[in-house]
Amino acid sequence: MNRDRPAAPPEPGQGRDPRCLGVAPTRITLRQGSRFRTIEVPDLQLIDGFHAFEAETGVRWTDGDATVTAELREGFDGPVELVLHLDGSTRYPVFAVAGQRTAA
Repeated sequence: MNRDRPAAPPEPGQGRDPRCLGVAPTRITLRQGSRFRTIEVPDLQLIDGFHAFEAETGVRWTDGDATVTAELREGFDGPVELVLHLDGSTRYPVFAVAGQRTAA
């Protein structure tokens, strides 16, 4: 996973969580043809780009730049499909592109 659109909820006025949040997967599946591996989000190998597992909600938010380690990809050769089973996302601020007008 790389570079989803993270936001800190207080910035767009959506909440009080100061963390930079991307998406909140409940599990992650790696798939290559008929082979697959499901990674549950409490897995301690989900470190880089992940916040701590939240037992009360069953999710582990990303920080917008999450990675799946080589150890979790072990046994797969070549490209792997990454399937995220999401429970949450955040609302993202929309920034107007210079020179672009928005309809009223």
